[in-house]
Amino acid sequence: MKFKNMVETQSGCKIQFLRSDNGKEYTSTKFNQFCEEVGIEHQLTAPYTPKQNRVSERRKRTVMEMARCMLHEMELSKTFWVEVANTAAFMQNRLPTKALNDKTPFEAWYGFKPSLAFLKCLVVFVLLMFHRLSVTNLTRKQFQASLWATVQFQKTTKSIIL
Repeated sequence: MKFKNMVETQSGCKIQFLRSDNGKEYTSTKFNQFCEEVGIEHQLTAPYTPKQNRVSERRKRTVMEMARCMLHEMELSKTFWVEVANTAAFMQNRLPTKALNDKTPFEAWYGFKPSLAFLKCLVVFVLLMFHRLSVTNLTRKQFQASLWATVQFQKTTKSIIL
């Protein structure tokens, strides 16, 4: 209910269709009654056929590949997986896509281009941290771990935790 209200408030459109896999969370009687009450047509894909969800499956795969590449490139442990995957999804929503006529998903949803000015601040922060690295004699791995531990994108504010 919360998600439905948020989507309809932000987009100004009513949810008409919902397509999901046959996961237990989407096949319960309670969920089906909810969809029926609010006028949402619930469509289920065939079991074990991710091909029917090709767009979402491809997007998920891209985010996971980006996360793996970032972990590998920065030589980070898998303990940073969640932060890296969130960062990959955050960036994917700010990259243009042909499916939206070279608009970003952010732009299609909110109606305006996302500001990426904060990324410049992040680059300056990283350069400052590299300078500190040479001054404090931290190893590269210690530096990277402290950097990833201190840089997080905030969902509820327009800020980055440094």
